[in-house]
Order: sequence, then structure tokens, then C-alpha cells
Amino acid sequence: MPPNIIWITDDQHRYDCLGCNGNPVVQTPHLDALAAQGVRFAHCFSQSPVCAAQRASFLTGRYPHLHGQLSNGFTMAPGEVWWTELLRDAGYLTAGIGKMHLEPWDDAHGFEHRYIVEGKDFLLGEDEYAKHCKAKYGFIRPRAEYTRRGLTMSDPMPSAVPYEDYIDTFVTDEALRFLGHTKDDARPLALHVSLLSPHHPVDPPPEYFERYAGKPVPPHCFSPDEKQTKPPEQIEQMWRWDRADEAHRQRMWRSYYALVTLVDDQVGRLIDKLGEVGRLDDAFIVFTTDHGEMLFDHGLFDKAFAFYDQVVRIPAIVRWPQRLPAGAAVDAIVESTDLVATTLAAAGLDVPSFMTSRDLMPLMRGEVDSVRDYAVTQHFNIRSLRTRDMKLVFYGGRDYGELYDLSADPDELHNRWDDAAYAGAKAELMRRLADWAVWSTDPRFRQLPEPTNKGAYPDYLRSWADTKAYYLP
Repeated sequence: MPPNIIWITDDQHRYDCLGCNGNPVVQTPHLDALAAQGVRFAHCFSQSPVCAAQRASFLTGRYPHLHGQLSNGFTMAPGEVWWTELLRDAGYLTAGIGKMHLEPWDDAHGFEHRYIVEGKDFLLGEDEYAKHCKAKYGFIRPRAEYTRRGLTMSDPMPSAVPYEDYIDTFVTDEALRFLGHTKDDARPLALHVSLLSPHHPVDPPPEYFERYAGKPVPPHCFSPDEKQTKPPEQIEQMWRWDRADEAHRQRMWRSYYALVTLVDDQVGRLIDKLGEVGRLDDAFIVFTTDHGEMLFDHGLFDKAFAFYDQVVRIPAIVRWPQRLPAGAAVDAIVESTDLVATTLAAAGLDVPSFMTSRDLMPLMRGEVDSVRDYAVTQHFNIRSLRTRDMKLVFYGGRDYGELYDLSADPDELHNRWDDAAYAGAKAELMRRLADWAVWSTDPRFRQLPEPTNKGAYPDYLRSWADTKAYYLP
């Protein structure tokens, strides 16, 4: 029987904010245990630094310029296929509980069961959490109450609701109820539980914030020179967040840590319930996020026009007992879309030719050393190409950009875009980005059938195989 497929995602979670990823302060015992039972990726990169575009990518296995969800508020192109639809058609019971952040916001999106809780900081319609808060507290979301108090998204604050009504607790409660109803369903389960923290507002319940009172936070990653050397989109935001003094920054970090721990507790509840209903032992479990968060590094808050590793490098864990090694760490570069092909492979399904996703099973089993030489992230006219030791950020239609020597400058403080000493490295990365732009236009052409009519040129190339070998990398 195919395995149960469990995706657990959260929102705006930095790679460096997990214990298993080397953070000595943040408390994430359940996610650390998941990593100890499976494979942890050290260099997994998001395909977009904004929620909707990235979520569409890790559910379609395609880049944003292909699926059309270019940013928040956009709509995917007609005909896009989710991995949940493929599993549903293969006989899986499919369910999506929590945030999807796609348009239409209340669409089933390939799920047989959908429980809609769409966001912490805004609302396109009245979802299940809004109904709950409105009935119990008189506001449709805690964010509405914070706005009434004059607070902004960059202000850390105590939650306006207790833990039992916090949005992630609410989503998990529904997931546990749903799992209880699946106990007698013989079909394999494909469940996506999408939690909403540590996305702003950064408003942990007090008992979670108190765990981090006085705890150390990372030093501020910022250089005053960045206000002269970074693109204007970033400089504008730097001035906007200049008012964040060190005490404010530290409180934000501790509040963020508190929300990460709250998320981790929900993961623990989900794992326990999977065991209780008999769906854990063979489960293929993925944990990841959409993107990270700046937390005032480089003078920035939130994400959007930033392609720093704080935003584009994301946590990713895959656990599948007896099929994958336990406690393994993969250091090779992967893209978050690759988790889609990997999920389909676990279910015994072929990866459709229109996906840009690559199966990571051979990489996780140590059969190959890599599946990609670089990762690409995009937002509107901006493209970032990241190798192990270099990063290029190209702004289409602009004469400026970003170039970082990660081996010498891992914090990405010094922009080498106009540095003559890096002209060769910049040209090579631009060539790779141009190659990617060509080959990623639509991967379906790689699967074209062999032509049956060669017209007047029967000997142009000896075979279709020769043609593909000559023209395709």
C-alpha cells in the first residue's frame, strides 16, 4: 500500500531558527526529533521570497514565472496541477488544513477536504478562524485588535488571545479532529497541515515569550555601508526600519523564537496523533516553510525585495522510516520545488514532464552527490542565482544588482556588483542565469515525441536522440 503523505509547513521560518540546524537557543525538540529520524537539508532554497508565489511553487513543482502566481494577490495560470490533485486521482484521501494563500482563496485546490484559515495579518474573506474570533472576542483576528491599539507588524507584542485560541493551536486542533475521522478510512492519506507562525504579527502567548526572557539573540547582521551599496528597493526599507533600536530588535528575536517553539509544539501534537490513529509508522513526512524573515538583519524587516539567505534559505526535513537514512544531513543545493517530485516518487507516481521539480530520493540515499549546481529564486523582475560560494541578484531593466562572494562574505554585507575584481565571476553567473532562463521556459519541450516527418532534411541529425543530446544540456 502507498505510504501516508504528510506535509507540515509553517510561515516565514528562518533556516537558522531550528535546534537541529545549529541554533543553541531556540527550543524545537519535536522538529529536532523529526530530523533525527530522517534527512535534514542544509541548503534548500525557496523559489520566491513572498508567500503566495512560493506556496504555488511547492504545490505545483514549478517556478513562479511558469505557474503565474508572481506575488501575493496574483492568480495562478489556468490548468496548473497540484501534487495533491495527482495523489487524489491515484486514490489518496487528500486534505488541506490551514493557510494556502492562493487565489481563489476559498478554492479546494485539489483537496477533498479543505479547512480554511488563511492568514494572521490580513483576510480576503471570513475564514474559519475569523468566525471563531468574531464569535468569542468580537474581532475577526488579533491583528485587527493590534491595529486598533496603534501597533504595526514590526512591533513584537503579547497575543490578544490565549494559547488555546491562538491561530496555530486552532489549525492543529482541526487537524487532530480530522485525523481522528480517518481512523476507519482504508485509503492512504495525503494531508497538508499549514501553520501560520512565526509570520508577523510576532505575538506569542505570554507563557511562550517568558521562556526566552533574557536569552541571547544573534548579533545584528548589518553594516552602515549597506545604505550606499545596496539596491534602492532595500535602502528605502532600511530607512523605514531605522527606528528599531537594539532593545526592540532583541525583543523581536525573542518573540520570534517563542513562536517557533509554539509551532514546534503543534508538530509534536500532530506526530502523536498520527501514531494514535495508526498512520505514523509508514508515513512520508515533509516539514518545510515558504521563506524566511529578515528580523532587522541588513536593516530590513519582513522579506519581499530581499534575497539574502535569511529569506531564501529555508528549513527542510524529510522522514520516511526504513526507506531513508535516519539522522542524515544533505549539504547539496536543492530547491524547495524538489520536494514535490520527491513526494510523488514516494507515492509511486511518475513526475509530470511539466514540473521543474527533481526527485531527491537518490540524493537522500547517498546514491548521487548533487541534483543541482545552483538554486534560483524570483520575484517580479528580480532573479537570484545562488551557488555554494557565490550569489547573483539580477534586477531586470535596471543597471544595478547584487553580487556576493559567500566564501569570503557569508553575511552578504559587501555588494561586489560593480567591483572589477569580480567581473569574471559576475559574467559566469550571468551566463548561468541566461541558461536557466532558456531551459526553464517550460520543461515540457524536453519530453516532445520523436518527429515522424523530417521533411526534406532526413539526414540533418541522425535521430531524435541526437537532436536532444545536441541541443539540450
